[in-house]
Amino acid sequence: MRPADLEPTPDQALWVVIRNSTNALSFEKYQQFIESIMPSTALTPRDDSRPENRVEFARERIHNRDLPFPNVEPYRLLEVASDVFMMAHCASLASVGFTDVDQDLPLLWNVIRLRLDGIPTQEEHALAVARQGYAILMAKVTNPCFLELLWNYWHEEGMLVQSMNAIIWRFRNRPRAAGDDPLAMLEPDPLRPLSNLLWGWVQDEEHRLTIPRRSYEYDHEYGLQLIGKAVPQTRSAGGRSRFLEGFHNLVYLSTIFYREDDDTTTVADGFPLLRALRDVHLALSEGAHNQYGDLPWTARREFLMIEWILAQPEMREFLPSRATEDYPEPWMDPVETMKTAEGWTGAPIRVFRDIAILAEKIVLSVRYGRWTNGTEPDSAANWARYWRPEIQGYVHAYQAATGIDLTKHPDATLPSLLLRQRSLSE
Repeated sequence: MRPADLEPTPDQALWVVIRNSTNALSFEKYQQFIESIMPSTALTPRDDSRPENRVEFARERIHNRDLPFPNVEPYRLLEVASDVFMMAHCASLASVGFTDVDQDLPLLWNVIRLRLDGIPTQEEHALAVARQGYAILMAKVTNPCFLELLWNYWHEEGMLVQSMNAIIWRFRNRPRAAGDDPLAMLEPDPLRPLSNLLWGWVQDEEHRLTIPRRSYEYDHEYGLQLIGKAVPQTRSAGGRSRFLEGFHNLVYLSTIFYREDDDTTTVADGFPLLRALRDVHLALSEGAHNQYGDLPWTARREFLMIEWILAQPEMREFLPSRATEDYPEPWMDPVETMKTAEGWTGAPIRVFRDIAILAEKIVLSVRYGRWTNGTEPDSAANWARYWRPEIQGYVHAYQAATGIDLTKHPDATLPSLLLRQRSLSE
């Protein structure tokens, strides 16, 4: 009465890399990296007689990021150090040795490289002549970083950006509508040690992604939309309206597969999963162009910076929270306080953070696998077994946020609509 044995498939190596890469980009590791360069208390570069290579690298890059206003050294260092962190921790196909198009590993990017064989390419160091013809960066084709903008979408639904914006409005002494600003009576003096950092954040606003920029890309890559006063009516060119339907169908079929696979008297069929993986893979590949790669990288860096700023002790002093609340990451306390103060009801921010992390891993494994030409159900079965903790975790977190149980049916209603309905009913 033992479970049926299945032979390992070549694509399992890719899944290990994806899981390790996404774990390496966690806030805990980001916080450790940033504070090794810029202490959270002084918010100035660490004075070390024997600085690590990453500190020197960050300081060297600062000279290439001059800003046209004074007293922003902490902000500039944070921005540059965040870039360095992502470069050091975000894995890619080439960084782990997946570069040979003749290898057995069934990677999507191997197919793309072959299709682009007739297009001239150039390496990173040749950017100075990038305007010549139709040349494209080789790294964008052969070395994509394992990032999904879906991670940003769910953090945005959890009110991370909105919380930061409300704090910045108070820092700038900008009034909101009468009787509609719960921070108006709070004294911002606790934020004084962060003043240079927040000053740099305010002054550099024109160089950061706007909500409409992200919103259009959410729709283009995943068919997902934000709903709110600051979000314009979004209808991008070529949105992926079938992604959510296909993705939730894949999750639903996975839960059925687990029930069958746990029955040791049967051998669960992986063929339905194979077809579902193919559908989601095609929907994702259709949206992987234009801003793909660039915008997710920039958005991830900016959101990590927001989380680090909110995690500072001065923020928790300005927006006190219950000491008994056990939040997994320190930036969550101010966000929860803001949600309560503003009347932004709904699931806790940790639920949205869980959805973001779990969904990113699952989607990356579907995007970069070569599912269109796969004919072996064993590959799909192994995929479901490997990603079982993430899929079951996603089902639980999604129900906690939206009220939808994906083990019963593959619901394709926009999450923003479900969240708004739950908010109005509370």
